[in-house]
Amino acid sequence: MGLSYRLVLENSASSFAKKEVRMAFSYTNKRGVTYFLHSKSTTLKSGKIQTLYFFAKEKKAGVLEAVPAGYKVIETPNGLPVLKKT
Repeated sequence: MGLSYRLVLENSASSFAKKEVRMAFSYTNKRGVTYFLHSKSTTLKSGKIQTLYFFAKEKKAGVLEAVPAGYKVIETPNGLPVLKKT
């Protein structure tokens, strides 16, 4: 039983080493909750591509490393972070 347990630990440790660690922009609100900035591009009916920015509590696909140029982070009265054009 000890041998199989050791093999599981060795396999799980090697899988962690292979994952890419990407630094993400995070914002901690006044309540101490941390949010991560994400973006998603979508195509409108007119054919124009629009980029949407949003905050999420977990890192997902589309996480950004920094706030885009021309934007700043503000906090709503409810404690939710949003991007505002400067």
